Amino acid sequence: MSAKVNVKKIILAVLIILAGFALYSFFLKSDEAEKDLLANTLGTSGSVGREFIVLLNELRSLEIDSSIFDLPIFKNLSDFGVDIPAEPVGNPNPFSPAP
Repeated sequence: MSAKVNVKKIILAVLIILAGFALYSFFLKSDEAEKDLLANTLGTSGSVGREFIVLLNELRSLEIDSSIFDLPIFKNLSDFGVDIPAEPVGNPNPFSPAP
């Protein structure tokens, strides 16, 4: 009977140590991990923002030559589009029973 009590005490002690470690890592270690995550996020977003601004400035500096629209070859282009006829509309809610 005393062997069972000793095994129970050892298991209880191990569980308490594991619970203590879990609480420590959850509450105290998470602050450091959040700081690292925040630093990495700010560093990454800063470089992405900088790249975006450079790209935006490059787009603003583009000049489009609109004289192409005055050329006779452009004016002779014709539209080959096809008109789509109107079709009857079915049930507005496909999951409701048909009227």
